[in-house]
Parts: sequence; C-alpha cells; structure tokens
Amino acid sequence: MTLFAIVVLILLLALREVCSNRIRRLSHAQPHSTRRWRIARSWHTFALGLAAAAFLPTFVQQPELPILSEAHSLLNHTWPLFLLASGASVGLAIRIVNPQIKREIRRRQASIERRNRAQYGMNPERLSRGLRMWILDHGPAFDYRFDVETPDGVGNIVIGAEEGNFMIYVLPAEHAREGYATALQRSSKIAEHLDARGIVWIPDDKIKKAQTGDEHLAFVMRGSIVEVFRWIERTNEARRRNRERQEQRRNRALRSAQGEGIQWGSITEAEAMKKHDREAWERFARKTPIHPDMRDRVYRRHGARCAYCGFTMDPGRGQWEVIVSDYDHICRYPAKTRLVPYGIKPATSYEMPDCEQCHIEAPGHFEACISRLAPIHTRCKRERQEGKQDTAAD
Repeated sequence: MTLFAIVVLILLLALREVCSNRIRRLSHAQPHSTRRWRIARSWHTFALGLAAAAFLPTFVQQPELPILSEAHSLLNHTWPLFLLASGASVGLAIRIVNPQIKREIRRRQASIERRNRAQYGMNPERLSRGLRMWILDHGPAFDYRFDVETPDGVGNIVIGAEEGNFMIYVLPAEHAREGYATALQRSSKIAEHLDARGIVWIPDDKIKKAQTGDEHLAFVMRGSIVEVFRWIERTNEARRRNRERQEQRRNRALRSAQGEGIQWGSITEAEAMKKHDREAWERFARKTPIHPDMRDRVYRRHGARCAYCGFTMDPGRGQWEVIVSDYDHICRYPAKTRLVPYGIKPATSYEMPDCEQCHIEAPGHFEACISRLAPIHTRCKRERQEGKQDTAAD
C-alpha cells in the first residue's frame, strides 16, 4: 500500500508540474491557453490534496487522542472515496486542457512533417489562393497554370511565354537550408517533364535586391515574385531577339547562296577607275575590303557563308576574303583613321576610311558600300576568276 501511495502522489505531482511548465511557456504568447492551464493546475492541486488525505493513514500511525484517533479511523475506512474524488479532479483537469493537448500534438506532428519535407527539398503541393489571384491580376501577360502534377512532383507555376515555357518551383526558406541539392534535382526533373525552363524561387521579403544564381540544373532566385517575373520577361525578350537574329542570318545565308543580296557590277575594275575620282574610288575598292571592322560585318551579314558556293566559312582561318562585287562605286564618307589592315605583314598602321564612324553617322553611305562587298572562299575566288577568263576567251 505504501508503494502504491508513493507512486500515485508522485504522478499527481508530475501532472501539476506539467501544468506549471505550460503556464510559464504560454504566459505571454497565448493568454487564453494559459488560463485553461491554470485552472487545470488548480484541479491537480486539489486532487493532490485529496490523495494525500486518502493515503495519510498509510504513512501516519493512529494517534492516542480520541478526536485524532476517530479522524484517522474515518480516513482509514473512506480512503477509496477520497482517492476516487482525486481521480475525478484529475479527469476534469485533463478535460479542460484536452483541446490544447490535441492542438499541441497536431502542431508537433506538422513540425515533424515539415522537417521531413524540408530534408527532401519538397515544395508546397498547392499555392495559396491569394498568390494565384495576385499573379492573374498583376502578373505579365503570359499563360499560367498552377500546381501541375507530374510523375516527379508538382510544378507550382507553369508559365507559357512566346519563346518557351517556364516552371517555377516554390522552395520555402527552411527547405532551402536543409534540402537545397535535392530541390534542384526535383525541379530539374519536373521542368524536363513539362518541357520548360526550371526556376527555383525561394521567397524572402527581407531581401531588397533579388539574389540569383544559374545552377547547372535550374535557375535559382531568392527574393520577391516580382523579380522572378522581371527575369522571365528579360529572358523571353532575349530569346525572341536571338531567334530573330538567327532567322535573319539564315535568310541572308540563303540569299547569299542564291546570289541575292549582293550587288554585282557590270563594269570592269579598269573602267570604274577611269570613271570615278581615283582617291575616293581606291578608298572603297582597295582599302574597304581589308578594313577589320568591315570584314567582320560582311562576315556576319552573310551568315558566315561564301557568296559563291554557299558553304560556311571558318572565321579563325585565312581561307576566305572580302571581294568587291561592284566596282562602280566610291567611298563618300570623308573621315579617315589609322589602323592595321587585315593581312598586312609586318603589322603596320595605314590611313584607312573610318568605316565604324560611317556606320554611325552615315548609315546610307555605309549600306551602299557593304552591299557591294561579299565574303568568298579563296578557292572560290580563283574558280570565279578562271570562269571569267574562259568566258572572255570564248
């Protein structure tokens, strides 16, 4: 009986101490919960008093005084009732704080689940309704899909832009600290499945300027969603310009291969020399083809393709040159500069036409010159000259 009494009293003391501990932890954060725990502690204190009275005959011998002896006998016969009342007090105390206990259990389970998700770099399965509505109302004019499921996970925001798709993988900050590498791999797989450019967005309102990093698997951005959309707009615009430039190069290369886009002259070099001012004519016919800037522009203008055969040319090798396709022209821009012409050895600077400044100040004159220049393989130039000689001989 003594051991049983000690165990019960220790258990009641432990329950009371639990209530006191919760009161200390919640006194400032949750006043309503603190009141409930204080009421429960009062009932635990009452239960402890009843249990002490029930087990008093166990620890104290019957005194000799008649009154105390009768009280001792009464407690000795009614201790089960006192113990039952103590148990009822404990049950009432537990009932009072039962909602708080369940809430705490759910909170701890959710915390454990969040830690597990953080270790694997998981993103939320559903975006908040407020964020979705804000994107639809204030986001750029793209096609949006939210919470798109794939075999590898959920793509939180899938954006259909003019020049390709983008997938935003929302990674909470606590997940980024523990599961960053895993998140990159998951977002890469999801983006690949959706045929989109993967973006890992780590929301952080404390950062004034967005922090970006182009990882091997995905583009990572930490900051506001507004900065993410700005980056997508810039990337989409850059892709559009790059596509247009590639189309222009292909069109120029096709025209070049077909002999179009080049103004071929009808008079010979000697006839043009006699027809025009010699100094202005030589600036165009002799110096412009070996001008380094003009040579580079002609190469890019024709899409790195030979104007005679249409095949590509290697820019790093001296197997091609710029020829004059129409000698009936002169340099009309008077400015001059000194530089080292292409192919001059030893490297010596000469007085040359300032083609770079002409391109800026007189684009019409510049276009008139560059349309009469063409890149051509060295072997194709020899074949063209031989063909002209054969035609003249016939």
